[in-house]
Amino acid sequence: MPSDQTTRRATIHDVARLAQASTAAVSRVLRDAYGVSDEMAARVKAAMKELDYRPHASARGMRGKTYTIGIIHPDLRNTFFPDIFAAISQMVLPTSRQMMMATSEWTSTEDVLAAMHDRSIEGIIALAPHISESKLVEAAKRAPLVLTHRHSYSPAYDTIVSDDDLGAEMVVRHLAELGHKRIVHLAPTSGRLATQLSFVTARRSNAYHDAMERAGLGGFTEIVDCPHYTYEDGYRAGREVLSRDKRPTAIFAGTDNVAFGVIQAAYELGIELPRHLSLAGYDNTQTGSLGPLSLTSVDQNPHEIGTLAAEMLLSRMQGRQASQRAKITPRLVARKTTAEPFD
Repeated sequence: MPSDQTTRRATIHDVARLAQASTAAVSRVLRDAYGVSDEMAARVKAAMKELDYRPHASARGMRGKTYTIGIIHPDLRNTFFPDIFAAISQMVLPTSRQMMMATSEWTSTEDVLAAMHDRSIEGIIALAPHISESKLVEAAKRAPLVLTHRHSYSPAYDTIVSDDDLGAEMVVRHLAELGHKRIVHLAPTSGRLATQLSFVTARRSNAYHDAMERAGLGGFTEIVDCPHYTYEDGYRAGREVLSRDKRPTAIFAGTDNVAFGVIQAAYELGIELPRHLSLAGYDNTQTGSLGPLSLTSVDQNPHEIGTLAAEMLLSRMQGRQASQRAKITPRLVARKTTAEPFD
């Protein structure tokens, strides 16, 4: 029968004894509090690792601190988001906090926020949240909140966006300069995702329309419905436009995920990229950059987005009151799916 010594959970007193520090010093390290030297923090963290010490979450919760932040994301299958998660973790985990992730893909953002508040999550980063402004402000009153990919601003929360107007303009300009005229955009065409410019979907569609006008191609402007920016949407919309007698020579997909669906549709229809069709995505995902795909796309710098989101959230949790906003400048990465029109 195992002894109590081998089965009992390590305590803060064990950590303090091994690190040759006071329990107060260990507590300060756990709280990432001001005034702890790098040498002391290193000793305490080494002791914690050796003892496999984990702070008791329920006890922390009773003291009003769970040392956990929440991340809400809209699509588990979109390979763009993990790069943001990785950047956030690099900032958050060294502060002795944990991250809880949840998706709003099969439920509402409002329900996910409520579940996190019920669990006393100390701060939340919401990626591209589909929720009303009033609900966002209400959520921010319960816990510090940082938004990404949402063009809305409030004193209640912080915001990081990519310059979607510039990103869409760069895609249209790139295709137009190659000689394309019939450039179709795949994006939502109805509801608030198509009309409210706080959402990236509407923002990119609006910028596409304006860029086509500036390029003298207003008569060729067409947006084909992709209601959720998914692979399935891209495949369905791709099949529809590529089956026409007079199909477009270029497609601007709202995301790389949508572009992947178009690639599958084009393959099934025997349409060769870029010889018979130029295709551009948005997000510059690692999947899209793979050699066999080599997708032209817009890079939003997810690492910078994640790093800024974590920095903003941590400073809010430490008492900052004034809201902050940041806009990331995207860049177009031209690869092998775009070229001059063949005919």
